[in-house]
Amino acid sequence: NKNIQFMKGNGDGCENIDPSESYIYQDTYSNTRGKHSLKFGAQFTRYRYNTYEPGNLSGTFTFASTETALPGFTGSTGHPFASFILGGADGASKSIYGTEPGYRAGVLAFFAQDDWKATSKLTLNIGLRWEIPLPKKEAFNRQSGFDPTAPNPGADNIPG
Repeated sequence: NKNIQFMKGNGDGCENIDPSESYIYQDTYSNTRGKHSLKFGAQFTRYRYNTYEPGNLSGTFTFASTETALPGFTGSTGHPFASFILGGADGASKSIYGTEPGYRAGVLAFFAQDDWKATSKLTLNIGLRWEIPLPKKEAFNRQSGFDPTAPNPGADNIPG
């Protein structure tokens, strides 16, 4: 790929492959008593997101005007296309992904609902839903996080 400041690049290589799935398990209990129609229930949702990101297979080259600018006049002279013709790349990068992450997550939910028929022309629907997001993780424990501002107990709680 040749990314020049005044031209569009020619793509990043290949598409991501993202086989994903989710499972929902739920149950509801209903009961009618007088003017009240009560419902209680629970739901568990499991998300499985697997991805393969081949990344930028062919690499990226960036060409800027600084490589062909006159010495001392880098802001006003030179041209990125001239740097491209001369092969003077300003930068280059290539992404390589060594893993195929398998992210896992879930949500546990509970609800209670009352459809109260207050009069023949008025029904009030009153309900509450409580959702608990479960901790996210990688299926094979190949991912971790780092917070540079978190206190380090081994160093008198200094951040890092």
